[in-house]
Amino acid sequence: MKYIANFSFDIESKNEHGSFSMVASAPDPDDAVEKFKKKILKNAKKGANGGMFDDIEEIYFDSLIEMDKAPDNPVIMNFKSGHFDDMGWGEISLDLADAPDDMACYGWADEETEDGSEPETTGPFIKFNK
Repeated sequence: MKYIANFSFDIESKNEHGSFSMVASAPDPDDAVEKFKKKILKNAKKGANGGMFDDIEEIYFDSLIEMDKAPDNPVIMNFKSGHFDDMGWGEISLDLADAPDDMACYGWADEETEDGSEPETTGPFIKFNK
């Protein structure tokens, strides 16, 4: 399977918000997530990749898109819109109405609570000790 992961982050000291995507092949979503995490941690070493992760303290996992192959017709993914002043964002990770049947989209959440329910908030996917 092919996976596209979408991530976001804030750099509070610079009042900036950013996002990035990654793509990989993996046998299942868990393996894909582990590949993405290893790659981010490798590239987060001080100064790696021109220091792109140097000021980032937390990275959030926004969505994971799964597909057998790239679709023949274009599909809108990772659409974000909002106001920077109040951080009111609207987001569509995958336009399911337009996506082929072999495409799926997953969110990432913290571990379930003791009663088996979903957590109310999602914490950082990766938190750096800066």
